[in-house]
Amino acid sequence: MHESNDKPELPAEAQVATDHTTSAENDSPTVPIVYFGISLTRLVSLSILTLGLYRTYWFYRNWKAIKKAENRNIWPFWRAIFAVFFLHSLFEKISLSAKSNGYQRLSSHRLLATGYIILLIVLAPLAKLIDRAEIREWKNIILSLSLLVPFPLLLWPIQKAINFNNAKLIPNYRPIKTFALGEIIIILIGLASLSLTIVNAFSQSQIKAHTTNTTTWKVFKAPAGDFEVSFPTHPTQEKEELPIADTDWKAKFESYESEAGNGMAYSISKVTYPPAIDLAEIELDEFVEDMVSSSSGNKLVSSKLTYFDNHRAVDYLIRTILGYLKGKLIVVGQTKYLLMVSYATEDYDEEQYNQFIQSFTFTL
Repeated sequence: MHESNDKPELPAEAQVATDHTTSAENDSPTVPIVYFGISLTRLVSLSILTLGLYRTYWFYRNWKAIKKAENRNIWPFWRAIFAVFFLHSLFEKISLSAKSNGYQRLSSHRLLATGYIILLIVLAPLAKLIDRAEIREWKNIILSLSLLVPFPLLLWPIQKAINFNNAKLIPNYRPIKTFALGEIIIILIGLASLSLTIVNAFSQSQIKAHTTNTTTWKVFKAPAGDFEVSFPTHPTQEKEELPIADTDWKAKFESYESEAGNGMAYSISKVTYPPAIDLAEIELDEFVEDMVSSSSGNKLVSSKLTYFDNHRAVDYLIRTILGYLKGKLIVVGQTKYLLMVSYATEDYDEEQYNQFIQSFTFTL
């Protein structure tokens, strides 16, 4: 689509201003222009199925038609890539062409262009949030595709004006039914991306269906007999004594960790403090703050003070550079119990998390 024999045009912002001034000074286009004439169904369906790539091709073909008819020194390829900067001038050009041939049903081209840009501003961040929140889920794939629908619908009135304009210029005009090579390439790339997304979703759903079977979890009894919890696999154990800052005392540390097949890791850490340190005088938020400050990449997302079997507790969620830490911190006498699940966003399984937290019980 790149036409290397052209000279570089003005920067995008300057060119938009130039286009707007030129077309605004004329009541109608100087020469007849046959635009990219396709059916409305083809425009909408291919725009969605190619994840928006077909819209870029649509912009390219229409700017190419303008370049050819007016013999203008422009680059249709870059105007298609940076379409948002040229929407108003393109829509205005098409509107003037259609109206010069008697078309009266096109709503304001300025409103259509502005609406398109507003949609980009509003929906683009939403699409990123969906992508971060498990795009592999079927519901999120459907939601992502639904975000693509408004864009070709805003192009719908413009395409109707194009087809009317073309019909006035070409005897026995019919919208193009064949596919150009560049069009085929764009469609294949878009469909391949969509297919990979769907295949990935199917694979992840199969993995999730296998790994979320919490009935296969085994009950783990702590060696000291003070608690029980269910783990997906037999946990690894670790014990040591940890020095307490600014004191000569040490705390007894025990840790039990188990990994599930979907990338989530489950752990329980038990820290027993010496009698000289009264945990009742320490706010639970301080323990959470210590966890957050343990790494410069950590950020507290949420924390909520609560109770667990009449013991002070706090539910927390911490974002790290590698993912998230979510769980519950419980203080019983001189012991701090830290229930934690670590995961990347796409690995999170609410059912497994609840299974883990709800299975924890004190047995003494």
